[in-house]
Amino acid sequence: MFFIVSCIFMLIFGLANVFIYKRLFMKIPFLQAHRLWVLGFVLVIFVMEFAFLMFRADDRFNSTIYNALAHSFAFTYFFFFVTLFAEILALFIRFWVKKTSKLPLNPQRRSFIKLIFNFSLLIFGIGLVLRGWGNAMNVPAVKQMNLSLKGLKNDLRLVMISDVHLGKNLHDVFLGELVAKINALKPDIVVIVGDLIDTKPKELEHYIHKLNDLQSRLGTFYVLGNHEYYRGLDEVLRVLRTKTNLKILINESVDLGEFNIAGLADLAGLRFANDEKGVGLSGLGLNSLTNFTPDIKATTSNLSLNKPSILLSHQPKSVNVLDVSAFDLVLSGHTHAGQVFPFGALVLAQQGFLYGLYELSQKTKLYVSSGAGFWGPAIRFLAPSEIVLMQIKAEA
Repeated sequence: MFFIVSCIFMLIFGLANVFIYKRLFMKIPFLQAHRLWVLGFVLVIFVMEFAFLMFRADDRFNSTIYNALAHSFAFTYFFFFVTLFAEILALFIRFWVKKTSKLPLNPQRRSFIKLIFNFSLLIFGIGLVLRGWGNAMNVPAVKQMNLSLKGLKNDLRLVMISDVHLGKNLHDVFLGELVAKINALKPDIVVIVGDLIDTKPKELEHYIHKLNDLQSRLGTFYVLGNHEYYRGLDEVLRVLRTKTNLKILINESVDLGEFNIAGLADLAGLRFANDEKGVGLSGLGLNSLTNFTPDIKATTSNLSLNKPSILLSHQPKSVNVLDVSAFDLVLSGHTHAGQVFPFGALVLAQQGFLYGLYELSQKTKLYVSSGAGFWGPAIRFLAPSEIVLMQIKAEA
């Protein structure tokens, strides 16, 4: 399945690169005069994309090479839309000229305007590429939200992050800056809602301790995401339990005095539940006393029902699979808000939710975060990452 999907994406990006080369670059006189260099550049971009798609899952590349390959997709993605815009505009102009039966400008002036327009397209495309990279690689902005929670006796400052995807793109420097930005918000509690790790756990042993620098009154709570399963739960949990002071919630809840905080195992556990050789469900997985499949009954068994309850569940579609009616607020991630237009439509179809606050019932709200990091190609567009600051007001 992985091979088939990779081949489909290779075909898409290959055709897109041909489209860009023929319909944009070869229509610009300066680039046309250096067609071999331009063709070489486009081929290098495609080879980088090919290598990333085919070999990324094998962990064959070090961080530097992996990062370079991950950045190559932004070129094809943005210049495809720039080329498409130029084609549509040219079609409109040809239609207008045909309809009016005359050229809009004299040939010399037309040539000059076309030159300026073509260079503007190149500059615009390069700007979009840089912006896409920055959106992915930079520490995200803070999104502030105001909510109320019935039964909460004191106001609460909750900071939520999800989908950091620490690995070969985002690592120690990013994590340090992320922690500093969260601490500046002076939270009462910090929650990390899955997909924290997206590499071999041993590769982040030397810096994952930076999570211990998170400062809050009630501590930092963490639940598993699907990528922790892919990377091996036994090793992931070993590293987190030995190197950090995260309070890991797996189908359990904690009474914090003011409210309950609970965490579900991820739905990915269901994929491996009947496979003894399933990735990540060995060691501390199926052969241990811990159940790594989502268990809402176990999660709610110790809830203090006279207090408001917050549930951490990585995939938002879990609210359609499991009964979350005991909770006042469900916090999820996973979707990345699509990460790149127009993939949000596919995510919405698969998850049932994309981004933002949803009213599940008169009692229960769901918030789906776009995440603090990214997965795969180093690009975000029309789906900014975020650190969420929830200022939750007490409500009798």
